[in-house]
Amino acid sequence: MISLPIAQKKRKSWTASTMISRLVRNMPVLLASLACTLLLAQSAHAQALVNYDVQVANAPSGANDIELVFTFTGGSIQGPYTAVNPPVQNFAGSGANMLVASWTPAFVGGETYEGQFWAIPGIQFNSGDWTADGNSIKDISPADVTLTTLSSSVPEPSSMALMGTSLLAAAFGLRRRICNG
Repeated sequence: MISLPIAQKKRKSWTASTMISRLVRNMPVLLASLACTLLLAQSAHAQALVNYDVQVANAPSGANDIELVFTFTGGSIQGPYTAVNPPVQNFAGSGANMLVASWTPAFVGGETYEGQFWAIPGIQFNSGDWTADGNSIKDISPADVTLTTLSSSVPEPSSMALMGTSLLAAAFGLRRRICNG
């Protein structure tokens, strides 16, 4: 039996100064990866929505529509919308910064409107109108509006997986660049 010598790769010896110099040299890759991960985290956070309940007291007689405008929404008001009082409502025209609802029969007067929707955290009531068939009949006083947070959603799993994959790819790429010189 003939034996042939097997070429063995010489292992590099590592010193602290070598590791630090290679880490510093590869810092742009690390920083770029970190920046991408933070951007992904911010976009995942932006997707987290809060379920709001809005109550508006002192409805005028004949009101069968309501138009509510909110600030700090980032255009995020969206469904699913939930009708509470009256129990059946049409939310056509809702979205972005507004909650618009209509119903029949019209309020007799003195009732409290209630509806639910989703938006980003921190929105505030800005202005609104009680309307009858789309025509304004009374401005809504901020004192009559109660906005309550019911629950919040968690970023969807795909965003979380994307963030994890980005961090893992950065770690493997950095390890390879440091080890291979």
